[in-house]
Amino acid sequence: DKWHLYEIFVLALLTFFAILAEQIEIMLPLRIKSIPAITSIILCGKFYHRYIEKIVSHLNIFTFSIVVIIMMLLAVYNRTVNVSIPVYNNYVLFLVCALLGIMSVYYISAKLGNGVISFLGRNSLIIFAIHGIWLQVYSYLISIICNQPILYMRNMPIWACMIGGLFVLMASVLSYYLIKGTYNKYTTFCRKILKY
Repeated sequence: DKWHLYEIFVLALLTFFAILAEQIEIMLPLRIKSIPAITSIILCGKFYHRYIEKIVSHLNIFTFSIVVIIMMLLAVYNRTVNVSIPVYNNYVLFLVCALLGIMSVYYISAKLGNGVISFLGRNSLIIFAIHGIWLQVYSYLISIICNQPILYMRNMPIWACMIGGLFVLMASVLSYYLIKGTYNKYTTFCRKILKY
């Protein structure tokens, strides 16, 4: 129907602009070059979430393991991706890995309950703000281990990226718990001020 053609057209157009933005050598302000890729991922989630939910409802642990293995193999083949620079390597593989990652998160949240996902969702801005520090720390440690300069996960080996993702997530969540009391006091104080 026309709506599906429209969705495909918009995603194709965003994909074209994301690939074009990756080729531009000029640094643009406010990470403008990342907007097409981020928008295409959001639209994929918006347009296709109902299909992803149906697929996930039919997965068992064996098929979920196959999905994760395929996602990891495609990620290794595609090499390092960094949306903020932007570096996608093969943009289609980037989108496929993103969709498989979304499916994995749906499956895990369905099996574990929404507690973990809802915690990450409620605190995502704080974790996002903290994760950059841990990303820099991890890049520095890997550059010492590999004995070569690492440019913010751009030329990092894929094994180091996978370990780094887990390290940065765990360190960010632990850091959140360390600053949680201060953050809660600050937000409570700000809410009181805004009421007056």
